[in-house]
Amino acid sequence: MGAESVLQQISGTPAASSMQLATAGAAATSLSSVGKRVATGTAAASAVFVHGRCQAAVEFLSWKNERQSGAPCTLRAHNSWLAHVNKNKKRRALPLLCSASAGSSFSFEDVVRDQKAAGASGPNSAIMESTVLGLRKAGIIACLRTTCADLALGAARAALDGGLTVMEVTMTTPSAAKVIQSLVREYPSAIIGAGTVLSWREAEIAKQAGANFLTSPVTVEEMVRAHSDGPVLFLPGAMTPTEVVSAYNMGAPAVKLFPTALLGDIRFVLALRKTLGHIPLIPSNGISLDMVESYLSAGVMAVILSDAIFEKSAVECRDFSRITTLATSAASKNLCRDNSLT
Repeated sequence: MGAESVLQQISGTPAASSMQLATAGAAATSLSSVGKRVATGTAAASAVFVHGRCQAAVEFLSWKNERQSGAPCTLRAHNSWLAHVNKNKKRRALPLLCSASAGSSFSFEDVVRDQKAAGASGPNSAIMESTVLGLRKAGIIACLRTTCADLALGAARAALDGGLTVMEVTMTTPSAAKVIQSLVREYPSAIIGAGTVLSWREAEIAKQAGANFLTSPVTVEEMVRAHSDGPVLFLPGAMTPTEVVSAYNMGAPAVKLFPTALLGDIRFVLALRKTLGHIPLIPSNGISLDMVESYLSAGVMAVILSDAIFEKSAVECRDFSRITTLATSAASKNLCRDNSLT
């Protein structure tokens, strides 16, 4: 199959005439991790499309002489591909462009750099900024972790029915992806995310399920940089001032402060806000309902509530009405700030 035909099949867009591709072999390969793919052949360029758990690499070999000189080249197919996926398949995709010169390899940093250079960040950034605004307006992120998918789905529905608009399902929950997928379908106006994301595999599973955002208790630099332009928002976790600044400088739009309860609760947040007021913070761990207003008044972007909404006794007894009541109470804590933002 010719390279031009392969490109049309993938993107729906004819190959750019400047490429002047000759013959090419194409293969879709499932990759174990982004950035560890080495371009092969005397001259090659690869376009990596991260789509759910599948990371497909399409290699085009045997370039014309002018491309064998080592000049970097990129593929323009990603825009059409992204539009096709988002519009027709209604799935989220993170298309990454990379360039490779003759006989060279490419790194993860090359992928991120070329994505930005190709201007692929525009539409994705708009989606991410919309999510950031949604989280800021909501003020409350309900964090759910349970021991079974059926229980998780019932508890999440109860909280969303209580008036909350942002829900995080931890990846430690059995069949978390199915729960996220169901919530995205049933509550299209809500912002549904995944929590405790510790690996690329978990991130891609959550994104394929339709997660709008991802949170982690730690900072994984490659994941922060890869998501810095969206469309899915990635919120890394940090504990010390140095970790907070480092995560923010990597490109995180906001930083999850964890574990807040062990750091001094509101006092620690106030201290950070005095010196790092330019960094949006999202405190997590041990925050009760009566503490919410204090945190929001301190200027944090939002707070993550877990047991305050999903009381252990209520979850264990499947007392969903109790969860709905707690969710309604939590949502009311942010009414004043929410009204000022709309």
